[in-house]
Amino acid sequence: MDGLLILNRQNTMVYLDENKSIIKTYFLEVSIETSQEQYELLIDLLNASKRELVISDYLKSHEDQKYIIRLLKVLYEIGAIFIYSNSYGLSSYFNNSWFRVLSQYLPTDKDILHSCRLLDEAVIHITPEVEQQFPILRDLLIENDMTVSQEIGGELKDSDWIITMENEFIHHNIIELSLSADKIIGSTNKLAQNYKPIENKEHLISKESLLYKVGPYYAMLYVIKSIVGISKSTFSLNKEGKFYEYDLEEEDFMQTVEEFSFPKPKRSKEKLDYIGNFESFINNNPTIPISISGWKDEQYADLFQMGYTTYSLSDRSTNDTFVYAGVDFIEIAMETIKKGLEYYFNRDLKQSKWMISTNESYYLDKVLFLLQYVDEPFTVQKVERVNYPNNDLNNYLTILNMDLDFYVKKYINSSSYIVYLLDHGKDKMYSDEKRTLNIEEKMVELALNYILIKFNSNKRITNILTAINSIDKEALLQTDNHEYISLDIPNEKEFIENGLQVFKHSNLYLLESAWKYEEQLHESNLIVRKIEVEKNQNSRV
Repeated sequence: MDGLLILNRQNTMVYLDENKSIIKTYFLEVSIETSQEQYELLIDLLNASKRELVISDYLKSHEDQKYIIRLLKVLYEIGAIFIYSNSYGLSSYFNNSWFRVLSQYLPTDKDILHSCRLLDEAVIHITPEVEQQFPILRDLLIENDMTVSQEIGGELKDSDWIITMENEFIHHNIIELSLSADKIIGSTNKLAQNYKPIENKEHLISKESLLYKVGPYYAMLYVIKSIVGISKSTFSLNKEGKFYEYDLEEEDFMQTVEEFSFPKPKRSKEKLDYIGNFESFINNNPTIPISISGWKDEQYADLFQMGYTTYSLSDRSTNDTFVYAGVDFIEIAMETIKKGLEYYFNRDLKQSKWMISTNESYYLDKVLFLLQYVDEPFTVQKVERVNYPNNDLNNYLTILNMDLDFYVKKYINSSSYIVYLLDHGKDKMYSDEKRTLNIEEKMVELALNYILIKFNSNKRITNILTAINSIDKEALLQTDNHEYISLDIPNEKEFIENGLQVFKHSNLYLLESAWKYEEQLHESNLIVRKIEVEKNQNSRV
């Protein structure tokens, strides 16, 4: 440890929860088992390293040196501290305002000294068009101790950076901005051309708008990160002030952005408008290999339909056609869009990571999604035919001469359910294996979609239903406790609150990000999220 220094990056939240300390940085959150004394030592270390601290001196002043060394390892790995050689002379950069940006965002695999030198040597050139739209950008960069040139001229060096609205320069360090009345797009590569710049006008952005007020600050942050090499290739800032940063690679249409907003009540529209907006979105984004199936789709065009209607999506790259059945066309079109996208996004994954929802159902859908990761006790009950609450369903099955039974797996802690359909004639069981709190609704959904695939067995179509293997089917049937199951729907608010508590106490945490196209889907009332659920990292130190 001789010759090594540490510096608190001051980007860390720490709190004590019973016998463990929770440490959260921009990069990661971990929990470590600690006593009260060890927690106080952690706080002391972070406070002491707010200024450059010699590790060997700190170790000499404390008895539990092995624990401190292990603690330093954890703090470094989660990006809470810098560790570097005293030969770096890093303190000469501490007074530069841009150093705060590095402390917040620099990944642990990036060398801090090299990053400081890149920023110290960089010279930024701003074109007149950009200055006209953002007159304070130059001053902001200067206030953050960046060197800004008065004019663009002469031979450009590797350390030169250009901020422009029309890329007329031959140079590898260019940030091109595209502006409109409700959005700013910035990019360090040619993919920015996916967003065609609007013809320059005197005032593209209103001086009263939030974009005009906060745009320069986000542009400054993006410039600093780009110089160091830690930005994504593209950023966007919308009129609500939401900042997104992502790599806009055409071949990876399923990329996500880290910044997103939570759903809010919005002005009511007709669902038909939402459907039309989604169809326009799909047609206007040919890089997304999903299309709306129509009469030209050989799998969908002549489906057998009796007593139900359908809507369908297709994957152009695989010719995989997803079909969903229901009784109301507009309702099932929206459901098909949600369930179809979810199917395509999760198709090649071992466990679902994508959730497609709406503003109205986001919180309920999210809880049901998270509960699939929770291991909780359950019971299995058969829904007796005489207890079917939906007479239309009962009559419909009788007309079709279908001998179906429904079994419900009830999860004790969360009061959520998975519904299974058993066809006695084929001795096969099916389910979508999705959690629900509305058993009756799920029974109708499974029945209609089973009828769809049963009477279209000659078609190569994909549906929400999955066949349950014989071993799992028998295990499920043997678990049936023959008790009456209530089909009453629990209070949604209470269900959500309880479900979140069940998830919280399962030692799990989630990482949520939004599909990079989600902003374009606002007019379709769709929310597309990637949710990764992991076990809490309990680090022993």
